[in-house]
Amino acid sequence: KNKYFMIREYIKLIKFRYHLSFVSVILGALFFGKTFDFTLIISLAFVYISLNLFLYTGLYTLNDIFDRKADMLHPQKKNRPIASGRISLGNGLVFAFACLFSGLIFGFYLGRQIFYIYLLFIILNLFYSLIAKKIPYLELLGNSLTHVLRFYLGAALVASVAPTQVLIGILLIALGTSVERRIVEMKSEHNNSRKVLRYYTLNKLYFLEALFFAGLIILATADFVNNSLIYTLLTLYFLIFVFFINRSKKFGFIFKKIWLK
Repeated sequence: KNKYFMIREYIKLIKFRYHLSFVSVILGALFFGKTFDFTLIISLAFVYISLNLFLYTGLYTLNDIFDRKADMLHPQKKNRPIASGRISLGNGLVFAFACLFSGLIFGFYLGRQIFYIYLLFIILNLFYSLIAKKIPYLELLGNSLTHVLRFYLGAALVASVAPTQVLIGILLIALGTSVERRIVEMKSEHNNSRKVLRYYTLNKLYFLEALFFAGLIILATADFVNNSLIYTLLTLYFLIFVFFINRSKKFGFIFKKIWLK
């Protein structure tokens, strides 16, 4: 029973609720791949295992270790395996580095370019966890860049390069999502676990959302002929998941549960 309990705690570190972001990798591969066949499905499966189940599990665990003191002050986050002490600091570090190493081995097997992209994921996440997350506005950018990299990874998997304009569009919706997350956290009754929130106001965050959306519309208008489907999906995403769902009384609890848990 105790062994089963510990396995369950380690499984929690995988944070399956965040794996929806893998859609960016799939879209990058589908938009720029010539065909959708069994080979591509296998490649995407290997990327999912190596990136989400191994590499990002290691990164999430390291982030929980870095944030454990702040998480202990939050009514929901204090129940996380690291913050609660159910997984010790030492065991957490061993688990994190084992996952990171496994992810990099998988990445090397998938190709040198994929391996380098995986290294960049590690660098960006460590930059965010150790530096950017403490600096207002920079932390929004640091939190968003990895979403752009996921889309770029999907294109690289099919030996293609995503256009710069499209990557900027991905960045704009990622920034909008990051801002909306800060809004949800600020409206929470217990918003003292993320210290950088003290530098924001709701009006400033609403302005940033509008600014990023305006930038997306301008970009889409200028480049719509070349990538009409992508910009249509990006605009719909911004309208539905940034402007609507999080503020809906009926559906907003979903993202609150994901972000505040």
